[in-house]
This record gives sequence, structure tokens and C-alpha cells, in this order.
Amino acid sequence: MSAVVPRADVTPGPIIFVPVDPTQDKKRKNATLTEDQLTQEGRDALAAALEAVCDFASEKAERLVETYGYEKEYYLRLIFSGGASKMSERRSNPYNAWVHDLAKRYSQGPHTTEVVNLFHLQREHRHEYDALTEQQKHKLVTAYDEDRQLRKLLSPRFEQGDREQDIRQSFKAMQDMFLSLKLRAGCDGFICLVKSDDDLSFPSMWYFTNPEIDRYLSSSITRWDIGRIGELTEKFCMEAGNIMRHLTTNRERAIWFKKEISEKLNSKLAEITGNPKAAMAYKDYDGKVALGHGVILEGWTHEIFAAPSALPMTLEPLRILFDALNSGHCHFRRLTGPELTARQVAYGEKLKNGMVTIRKERSDKGTKRKFYRSDIYTANDDQEEGPSQKRACLEDHPSGFPPDSSSDSSSNSDSSDEW
Repeated sequence: MSAVVPRADVTPGPIIFVPVDPTQDKKRKNATLTEDQLTQEGRDALAAALEAVCDFASEKAERLVETYGYEKEYYLRLIFSGGASKMSERRSNPYNAWVHDLAKRYSQGPHTTEVVNLFHLQREHRHEYDALTEQQKHKLVTAYDEDRQLRKLLSPRFEQGDREQDIRQSFKAMQDMFLSLKLRAGCDGFICLVKSDDDLSFPSMWYFTNPEIDRYLSSSITRWDIGRIGELTEKFCMEAGNIMRHLTTNRERAIWFKKEISEKLNSKLAEITGNPKAAMAYKDYDGKVALGHGVILEGWTHEIFAAPSALPMTLEPLRILFDALNSGHCHFRRLTGPELTARQVAYGEKLKNGMVTIRKERSDKGTKRKFYRSDIYTANDDQEEGPSQKRACLEDHPSGFPPDSSSDSSSNSDSSDEW
């Protein structure tokens, strides 16, 4: 009987109140100096030496700015604080690089099943190292450094216990990063960690910097359930993150392709024009896109040029157009001056010949519209309590209209005048 795995493991962050005044550091003890070091001449010499170092670093940073760009403060920060990571790092030497290459070649050769002592292997092939040139040693060191960096990035763990420990430690590190970011910058958020491998068995792991975030989302979003959200996210990641596996029918896939094509076209148009509100037009493409923004669309692969929602539901042409947008084959290009002038002339001829359908303008264009005020109709309802007054019944009147209130009031006024 398999163990029941909980749906979600929630770790709330601590409720921390940041004080207004910054925390004061503890007073450090002064270093014990000799009498010679305490003299004014020694202090002046030290200040001059430090100033020379700062001037050299500033000059070097200015040269780096001219060569590689960025800002001067960026290089100064790397110069003065970037050496801390180099203190614990061991520099590669040619002999270690050669031993690494020798072990790799031996493990990939025909003797992969044999167990050989690496020390004996080094003694047997020592003459190869002695015959290496400086250029060959430099290549071995470069390749060895690349392998070391790759191992640092990947750091594979094949044992089940090691993988689970790596997950716990990494999740703890992410919690510390979020908490420190909250204290330093005043940011809040949450983390959701799910598995993407069948060999692992742990529920979705959640962390909230503020426990009230989960409660607020539960009351504000319908059916907000972190357990259900974690299960769906885990299911999607277990299937290699392929959205097509979740779209079962061709109709659903075609609708998804159309939506993605429309969003990509709008984003590409907004990027080239610099206007985030720019939208693609298809019926009046020449007037609103080519002449309005000065760009044209090149590489359209579909046989029909229309809005993606109006394209046929055939899946393969939509897929080809989607791939063309992703690869950059279908893209927008800015028009040159002569091209823009030629298009303006051609568009003007189409307007004269009636080949372009223009939307009819409103008759009240340029005039202010009156605002509908509903408060004048509800003023009496606010004063009086009870149900609202019903409409007059039209069946009692042969004309089909209620009696005119103005005529009644005039007759009453006439009768009062007679008295």
C-alpha cells in the first residue's frame, strides 16, 4: 500500500516589522598598532598609497567603459569587491588539466570496464606530458576550466537521497533570498516548487513571505486552492511542458495557434513602432499599418491574409505561420522614404477609385455628448420608502396612451380660476 502524499506543503514566512531606524552595527575594537604606525607620517603615507590605488582603479574603470560600455561604478564594484570570490578558488595548472584529459580519454576508450589506478596511469604516460608544448598546455587548461564551470552549473546528483536533499536545500536558499529581498527592498511574493520527474515523490512546495497572501487570494479568486494549482502545474511539467499534449482535438489546437499568432503579431508591431498600444489591422492594412506606422509585414506564409480568428481551422498552415513568427522569418520591416511615398500615392489612387472601404464618420463628430444622469430619477426614490410606483395601465385608455398630465393640470387650474 503506497503512502499518501499530501497535496501541498506550505511554509509561511515570518511576520517581520522593519524598524524605522536602521539597525546599528556593533562597535568594533580598534586594531593594536605600534608606535611607529601611530605616527602622523605613517598615516599620511598610508592615505597616499590608498589614494594612488583608488586613482589607478578609477583610471582603469574609465578605460573599461570606453572599451566595453556599461557604467564606471559597475567596474569599480567589480574591482574592489569582486576578488572575494577568487580567494577560495584554486587556479588550474597544466598538470592537473593533463591528468583530467588522460582520465577522460581512458574512460572513453576500449578499457572502460577495467579498473585502473590513476596514479599508475600517470606514471605510464608521464612522457606525454613532458613532450607537450606551451600552446598545447594552454589548450588543456582552457578545456579543463570549461569542464569545471560546466560541472558547477549542472552538478548532477544521481542518488535519490542526494536529489531530495538538493531540493530541500535549494528551496531553503530560495526562501532566504525572498526574505532578504523583503527586508532590503520591501517586496513580497510566493514560491511554488513542483516535481517534473516520476522518480521523485514530494508534494508541491509553497512559500509565502506573508501568510496573509494565501488567505487574501482564497477570498478574492474563485476556487483558489494551492493544492489543486500545484497538482495541475506538476501534471503540466511531468509532460515536458508541452501544451499540445493538453489540447486533445484539432479544433482546440487551431484556436490556440490563432491566439498565439495574434499576440505575437501585436507584440512585434509594438516592439518595432515603440508604441505598446499598437494593434495589427488586416482590412485596412495599408492605411493603418503601412502608412500609419510606416512598417510592412514580410514573410506571411498563409495563403489568406486576414485576422487569425478569421483564418480556416486547418492545422498545418497555422503551424507553419506560427513557426515563421518564432523563427523571425515572418517579421515587420520599416519602410524607406521612397517606399512610403509610393505607397501613399497608390493608396490615394485606391481611395479615388473607391477600392478602399472607409468607415463612415459620425454625424455628431466633434461635438460633446450629453451625459446621462440617473440621479435625478432616483432622487424621489431615496426620499420615499416602499416599492416604486408602477406604470400607468394602457388597457383602460382606448387611445392606448395614458391621459396627459398637462391637460389635467390645466383643467384644474381653470376650475380654480372659476371659483
